[in-house]
Order: sequence, then structure tokens, then C-alpha cells
Amino acid sequence: MDQYVIMPDHVHLILSFRHIGPDGRQIAAPTPLPKVIQQMKRIASKQAGVSLWQKGFYDHVIRNDEDLTNVRRYIRNNPLKWIQDKD
Repeated sequence: MDQYVIMPDHVHLILSFRHIGPDGRQIAAPTPLPKVIQQMKRIASKQAGVSLWQKGFYDHVIRNDEDLTNVRRYIRNNPLKWIQDKD
């Protein structure tokens, strides 16, 4: 997990699935994102004793350093936007 923020009604997080060997090649097939999210939701709900999650999720593939910087900034600033939102 690269970065995350837990909001009152949602979560933002950056997950990295690349396992790169010393030669620069991917060394293992990553676990599919839907499976990772399903397991995360199951474990959190089990620990809470109630279902916490909606069925779906939104994902975005980060393809370059500029996009990564922008997404990290968005995650860091999301709590402030939540406080300022009147709705």
C-alpha cells in the first residue's frame, strides 16, 4: 500500500502490484485487484462484526510518475475537501 486515507463514508488507497526482480522484469503474477478488494472488505467486515461495504469500487491505473504525484496529492487533500463540503 503506497498511500491511503480513511474517510467517514469511503476509502482512498494506492496499491502497488508490481514485483520487479533485479533484472527489471516482473517476477510474479499479481493477484487480481477485485480479489484483493474482496479480501480487504471481508476481513474488515469480519473484524467489525457487520458488513461495511458496498458491492462495487472505483479503480484507476496509475501509469506514470506525474499521475502518481497527482493521485497522492488528491488522497492527502481529500480530508480537507470533506470538511469544506457543505453536503
